[in-house]
Amino acid sequence: MGPSSLRLAEGALKKAEEQSKELNLDKFEKPYLKASIGLFNADEEDIFLLSDKPSKEFSNSFFINNLEKSIDIGLKIVEVHPGNLDEDILQEIFESILNLNKEILVSLNVNRLSRSNAHLVNRIKSLFDLFGEKLILKIDGATNLEEEDTYHNTIQTIATADIINKDLKMKEKRKYKKLPLLLSGDINRKTAALAKLCEISYNGISLGDHKSNHYLKFIDERIDANIAHKNLKVDLELVHSLKKELEHYKKL
Repeated sequence: MGPSSLRLAEGALKKAEEQSKELNLDKFEKPYLKASIGLFNADEEDIFLLSDKPSKEFSNSFFINNLEKSIDIGLKIVEVHPGNLDEDILQEIFESILNLNKEILVSLNVNRLSRSNAHLVNRIKSLFDLFGEKLILKIDGATNLEEEDTYHNTIQTIATADIINKDLKMKEKRKYKKLPLLLSGDINRKTAALAKLCEISYNGISLGDHKSNHYLKFIDERIDANIAHKNLKVDLELVHSLKKELEHYKKL
C-alpha cells in the first residue's frame, strides 16, 4: 500500500466517522493506518517500498520519499516483510524508519520459510534493541504462499510463536515480557483454538494480510452484495452481523 492507497483509506475512515456520528453510535475509535514494505512471497523478487506497485530493486531514496508522504497522510505502522532480502538492505530500511520518525510502530512479519530459528530470534533481539516498545511481532506460518486453507500452515504459525515465547519471552522474561506477539488468523478459523489447545500465549490475532485473506472473504462478499443500497441503516445492520462473526472468532 502506497501513498495513493493510504489517502483512500484515510478518506474512508473519515467517512466512517461521519456516519458513526450520524447514526449516534458510540465514540468512533479510529484504527491505525498500516502499510507494508518488503518481499511478500518467497518465490518473487519484486520488492514493495511503501508503493502501490513493486520495484525490481531497492532504492532507499524512493522508500524514504514514500515513507515521508505516507506519514503526512497518517501512517502509524510500517510492517516489514524481510523475505530473502539482503541483510544490509533490511538494516538500511530499519535505520531509515528510525531516523525519519521515532514514533512509527514497526511490525515485523516473522516466518520460517527461509531462515533458521536462531536467525529469527537474533533478528528480533537486534530490532528490539533498535525500536524497543515500538516493535510488534506478527507471526505468519506460511500465509504468504498461494495455497488453499490448510491446517499445516496454522501449525507453522503456532510452532513459530512457541519458539519465540520459549527463546525470548521465557528465557529473557524481564527484557521481552511486553513484546507484542500477534498470530496471523487468516489461514483458517482455528488459529486461536489451536493456540489455546497448545497453551501458546499471544497478544492478538491479525486479519487481512497480503494474499491470505481467507477469513475476511465473507466480509468482502457481503459488503459487495449490499454496496448498491447506499443506506446507512442497511450498512449498520451489516456491521452488526459482521461484528457477531468476529466476536465468535475470538471465542474459538
